[in-house]
Amino acid sequence: MLESIREGRTDLGIGVHEPEAAENDDLLRYQNLFEDEIVVVIRRDDPLAKRKSVDWSKLVDRDLAVFVRGSVSDALQRTGMAEKLRLTAAYRMEYTESLYALVRNGLAVAVLPSLYTMHLHDPELIALRLDKPRVTRAIALISLADDDRGPHVRACREWIAANF
Repeated sequence: MLESIREGRTDLGIGVHEPEAAENDDLLRYQNLFEDEIVVVIRRDDPLAKRKSVDWSKLVDRDLAVFVRGSVSDALQRTGMAEKLRLTAAYRMEYTESLYALVRNGLAVAVLPSLYTMHLHDPELIALRLDKPRVTRAIALISLADDDRGPHVRACREWIAANF
């Protein structure tokens, strides 16, 4: 998506604002829309399910499942290093349902963005906030830094930023 915006094939995109990558990219503008927190999905019969939130330290020595691509694997490594915790992704999956299947069958605990759990309606699974520390990622409206895409694109970008 970022390449498509840079090349002018796409006017706008909504995605994760990775500050490290954005610092080195003068072509793109990021307008943060909201924060999406990282959560854990566990079975309802897991001892952690009785809590309102889970500390990252409770994930040590658990088999963790994350997406193959995206910011969660990086967040897992950064958080583990910063907190001096040994957090290891035992499974790297392509799709949400694959992550949920691992959890449902007691093979892993899934760590993923809360946006992916908005439609989690599985009676066997529960999503809980991860705390200590709370880890979020910025979801941003992404466009070319210079405003040369025309008045319609500018109006659309402004509407999204104002109404999101």
